[in-house]
Amino acid sequence: MREYLRGADLTLANLENPVVRGATWHPDATTFTGDPRLLPILEAAGIDGVTLGNNHILDAGAPGLSETIGYLREAGISHTGAGTDLASAREPMIFDLGGTRIGVLNYQGVPSYEWAWATETAPGTAPLSEDVMVEDVRRLRPRVDLLVVMPHWGNEYLATPEPGQVELAHAVMDAGADLLVGDHAHWPKGMEVYRGKPVFYGTGNFLFDQSWSEETSTGIFAEITLYRGRVVQARPVPFVLLDYAQPNFLVPEAGGDRALDTIYKTSLGPEFEAYGRGNPAP
Repeated sequence: MREYLRGADLTLANLENPVVRGATWHPDATTFTGDPRLLPILEAAGIDGVTLGNNHILDAGAPGLSETIGYLREAGISHTGAGTDLASAREPMIFDLGGTRIGVLNYQGVPSYEWAWATETAPGTAPLSEDVMVEDVRRLRPRVDLLVVMPHWGNEYLATPEPGQVELAHAVMDAGADLLVGDHAHWPKGMEVYRGKPVFYGTGNFLFDQSWSEETSTGIFAEITLYRGRVVQARPVPFVLLDYAQPNFLVPEAGGDRALDTIYKTSLGPEFEAYGRGNPAP
């Protein structure tokens, strides 16, 4: 798994916890903190950038967010989606891959977590707001060859893309985004090809200990192949979490086909009609 991630020209992930000194385990609450001594694991896996716009990045408060950003800078890992104020939270990651410039934006829109949105004077996450997202995409578009939007959004434990997600995805694609990769549901979600552009509505868990069901123990990588700054292939690569957060590639004979079939059945558009769905969300 590590070699697969390191082998990519660019590897991105959602970091769903602050990284703080004195991190503690909270067995009776969904409060996440990560130990900075574990950051070398991300470095060794070739993680180039992380999204921080999620509903747990403030679990250690504003000081925890600042501390996390400091550790990421020391490790040489880029970030986007959260910051000391609204302007910094909306600042994109930009990578140069042999002359191809890739820009990445990230937003948080988990229900009931609007309180975590940054303001002009307060730290927090970039808000999942159509006006904000469209403005950012249009501003970033002239600066990059490929523009990626990575929203942290919607309700948990749903495979079918929610109508609001579909609407937002189409809006940012129409504004100039080339690729969308979402997360938060803890299940892999359906996909879509919108006007020739790939949309992954949710990738599921990766390093996470929700091992109580097949859906929460299964995830996908969004593997993207570029040629001259254009997406020429986008495919989901399934994996399974064993022994509480140990990811392993999921081959067809071990359930990979079943995992992908579930995703395709909840995907949108004519490309997926053969799997029994392929219709717009209601």
